[in-house]
Amino acid sequence: MGKKTHTREEIIQVLKEADAEGKQPSRAYLELKGINGYWIQKLIPEGLTELKQRLGLKISAQERPRSDDELLEELDNIVEKKGILTWSKIRTETGRTDKVYKQRFGKKGIREVYSHYRKWLEKNKPKSKNIELVDAYLNGQDKTKTPRSKQAERDASVIRSKWPKVPGKEVGAPLNFGNLIYAPTNEQGVVFLFGMVSRQLGFSIEHIGTEFPDCEAKRFIEGRKERQQTVKIEFEFRSRDFNHPLEGCNIIVCWEDNWRNECPLEVIELRTEIEKLRKSPEFRRE
Repeated sequence: MGKKTHTREEIIQVLKEADAEGKQPSRAYLELKGINGYWIQKLIPEGLTELKQRLGLKISAQERPRSDDELLEELDNIVEKKGILTWSKIRTETGRTDKVYKQRFGKKGIREVYSHYRKWLEKNKPKSKNIELVDAYLNGQDKTKTPRSKQAERDASVIRSKWPKVPGKEVGAPLNFGNLIYAPTNEQGVVFLFGMVSRQLGFSIEHIGTEFPDCEAKRFIEGRKERQQTVKIEFEFRSRDFNHPLEGCNIIVCWEDNWRNECPLEVIELRTEIEKLRKSPEFRRE
């Protein structure tokens, strides 16, 4: 499960080569060359558009600076067709990163963007059906967090002292889920835990190995009775540890999703899923 690293200079060189060949120096071109979204975000924090403008490379029509009204009109069109979307879905639909919206409408995240969008609707399209969608989203946003388990609440009430590390094995926080006593602390723990719950999550495992992708499995297709598809899975302790070509993988299975709203792939965060599964007969503790 080796990881390839990239450099900022490498990304700049690939962009320049694309421009010289008359191709669009874009995120899609970088990913075609094996440089995925994680490295683009990590090494180009100012964003590809700003970097290309600084280098004198051509930018697409989508990257042309937009006014606030144009951005919100664009968002309105997406919501009209697709409903309320996450950052990753908005980026897929528009080609714009969350940075574009945050710079205009506040840095507190997608909730604040939708709040600005709600005010824009009230002013420009007071009869829009999207107002109801946005209101439902904003009113329910704080209720979507996974409730803490009773065990977690008991753990939080205990005052812990932190001591210097000494040689020896380490374990995660108390988990007491199925036959796993402690939470995973590495990728191998994620693989083991996924094996425990894969059936309950709707997967039939076909292959697990050490070559990318780590796992191939089948799962039922939503809306198609008795139809299944093969999906390719990569295991990571944290989702941002992923460093592979996007086209070779469908799902990241991890313990902690620290790539929220930005990850271009579907992510299954096991620490969230097991809190739901604690109530099932197979895992419920009396």
